[in-house]
Amino acid sequence: MASKAFELIAEKIEGLLAPQGYQRNDTEDAAVFMNEDTAYSVWYDTQHGRFELRQAEADGGEVSSEWKTVSMWLFNEDSDSLSEAESIAGDFSDTLSAPLRTPAALQPKKKKKKDEDSTTDPLFFFNRLANLFPDIKEDLNAEKIAFGDIRPFTFAKEKILPKISDLCRRYPQSDPAQKLCSMFSDFYENGDLDTRAVITYILINGLPADVYAQIAPQFDEKLLKAAAQSRRLIGKKIKPEKKKKQSKIIAKSLDSYKQLQQK
Repeated sequence: MASKAFELIAEKIEGLLAPQGYQRNDTEDAAVFMNEDTAYSVWYDTQHGRFELRQAEADGGEVSSEWKTVSMWLFNEDSDSLSEAESIAGDFSDTLSAPLRTPAALQPKKKKKKDEDSTTDPLFFFNRLANLFPDIKEDLNAEKIAFGDIRPFTFAKEKILPKISDLCRRYPQSDPAQKLCSMFSDFYENGDLDTRAVITYILINGLPADVYAQIAPQFDEKLLKAAAQSRRLIGKKIKPEKKKKQSKIIAKSLDSYKQLQQK
């Protein structure tokens, strides 16, 4: 475990939660903060090299539901510094600050069924990319001012794709490029349909063939398979199925992709 960074983040969260009646109880791999009905934990995932802020229901001093990740940041314990850990601690604190204003907001949402979408949406994904490309934060603010909301597919193509393409072309084996590929894999696994479409149809499909060939080996197996299927659609007209109920959702993402390709 990244011990110094972990303790820095855990102490920051403890300082925020302790006044709200949360007690800290560390386990072998996490710092757990619990009151009568809610638990939060700071956990370092050594397999994927990332810190996660998680939430669960509690009952009688025990965690009574599955942990749900509410925020996560990549952190390489060999190359990242405590300044990155401070940024993570600040983000985790900001994530918790709004819910802590009212007791009702502390209640975890009911666990979603398997057929329901993930809450990891494109905006969540974009905010995490800002850890690699700080200019994205300013771009997001400008997008909200101009349009009142984030247009995920247009924003990804116009603001994010050029940054990613430049990084992967010039430094495909660099630490930032490796973090980017890891982030792609993680968010494709955990993201909602729009997030997956942004990653595959917009960002991965938007990379030139030579650039894609240099970074694709860094994807995990699931994303690599999805990316290969997605890139077969480049330059083709997409006609979504009409019979399946889910096709309407998929068609919406694909239609947005076609419109962007025609620009």
